[in-house]
Amino acid sequence: GEVNVGCYENTAAEVAAIVSQISELLNAGAKPDHIAVLGRTSSTLLKIHEALLANEIPAALIGVETISKTPEVVEIISLIEAAADPLASAAVARLLISPRLNLGDRDLAALADRSVQLANQVLSDPDTPVELRSLDSLMQSSLADALSDLGDIEISAAGRTRMRQLAADIESIRNVNSAVDAVWKAIMVLNMDIELYANPTSRITQRSNVVAGFMDLVRSWSDSTDDQSVAAFIAWIK
Repeated sequence: GEVNVGCYENTAAEVAAIVSQISELLNAGAKPDHIAVLGRTSSTLLKIHEALLANEIPAALIGVETISKTPEVVEIISLIEAAADPLASAAVARLLISPRLNLGDRDLAALADRSVQLANQVLSDPDTPVELRSLDSLMQSSLADALSDLGDIEISAAGRTRMRQLAADIESIRNVNSAVDAVWKAIMVLNMDIELYANPTSRITQRSNVVAGFMDLVRSWSDSTDDQSVAAFIAWIK
C-alpha cells in the first residue's frame, strides 16, 4: 500500500485535496463504493460530503452522529420533536429560520413575545394549580402554542403565512405515535419524498440519499427497541 501525509493551511484546503485524490482514484478505475473517508469530526465529514457532491462524485454518509447533523435530517428531527413536545421551542425556531420558511428576525421575536404572553395567561389563571403558578413564564413558553394562537401580534403578511404553514405541519404529525411513521410523515410534509424519486443523477437527489440513509437508521433502531415512540427516538438520536 501507499501512505501519503499532507499538511494544509485550513479545512477548505484539506477538503479540496481529499476530493482531488478521490477524483484521481476514480479516473484510475477505482469504484466509488471501494473508497472510504474517515474523519475525526462530523463537521469535517459533512464538508467533504458536500464537496464531493458539488464535483458530481457519488458519496454517502454512514453513521448516526454524522447523518443526524445534515441539514435535511436536522429539519426532519426538528419537525417531529416540535410535534411531540410543546416546549421544544428550539426545534420550532430551527424550522422557522430554515431555508424553507426563512422567517425574519422581527417576526421571530414577535412570536417569542407572544409565547411568553400565552404562558403568563396560563400561569395567572385562577384555575391553574397553585404549585404551577410560581413557574417561570419564559421557561414554560411555547413557540408551538404561539403558532396556533398568533393573536394580534404585529408580523409581516409573509411571516404570518409561514407561521400558519408550520403550525399545520406540526399538527399533521402530532398524533402519530410511531417514530418510523412520524419520520416518514415529516419527510412527506417537507416534500423530501419527491426528491427521493427524482432523477437519480441529479445533485439534489444525491443529497436526498442522506434522507434515505436516515430512514434506514430509523428502521434499524425501531427493530432493536421495544419503545418505538417518538419521544424514545428523540432521546436516542440526541
